[in-house]
Amino acid sequence: LELITTTDTDRAKELAEGLNELNRERQDETARVFAEAMQQSEGYLDDAILVLSGQDWSHGIVGLVASRVSEARHKPTIILQQLGKTTKGSARSVGTFNIIEAITSAKQHLERYGGHAFAAGMTLKTSKVVDLRKALNAYAAQHESELSTQKELVVTCQLDEGILNTQLLTQLEALEPYGNANPQPIFASKLKLVRMRPVGADQKHLQMNFEASVGQLGAIAFSAGGGASRGGSQS
Repeated sequence: LELITTTDTDRAKELAEGLNELNRERQDETARVFAEAMQQSEGYLDDAILVLSGQDWSHGIVGLVASRVSEARHKPTIILQQLGKTTKGSARSVGTFNIIEAITSAKQHLERYGGHAFAAGMTLKTSKVVDLRKALNAYAAQHESELSTQKELVVTCQLDEGILNTQLLTQLEALEPYGNANPQPIFASKLKLVRMRPVGADQKHLQMNFEASVGQLGAIAFSAGGGASRGGSQS
């Protein structure tokens, strides 16, 4: 708040650098916990729902890590921080699996919980973590069809390449915020891909150029840089 309200340029620079450093620390911490959680998950690959925990996994990032692990393992995931006798954590789901219904089915092992179909939080006694894992996977065995991660791609409509511009983006912003009850529209447009390359500090983003009747269009896909190469295919 001070950063965006200060009129002192030097103070603004100092605050911005401080926030940037905090963000780097958060990214490093998230990467560390994610790596440890992925390693721990190797011991539970037969589980339909992953319940993973660590003593030094900060509660402030367990939601982020749960999202990343669920995407990597294609399974509903709960990441927990053990705080002595108490454990707190966050859950993220996949496919059409309703994670809050699953957690509710195991509420006898929880102190508190809440959330919605795709994300939830909970508090439980550390001694109950194993019981929670067993109860959730017993529930999942009875709802196996909901665990499919295959999603149907529903295209809202096909757009003429001539209206792919910043004015369109501004108009779409009026529909935000997007969410479960207000899904973000997906558009299709016939363009020729003429160039793509990974960019970013760790090459995780994908920069592209498309050929259109109005000239070349530039684009970027965040977190999609793996395996990028030059090409001339249709998109």
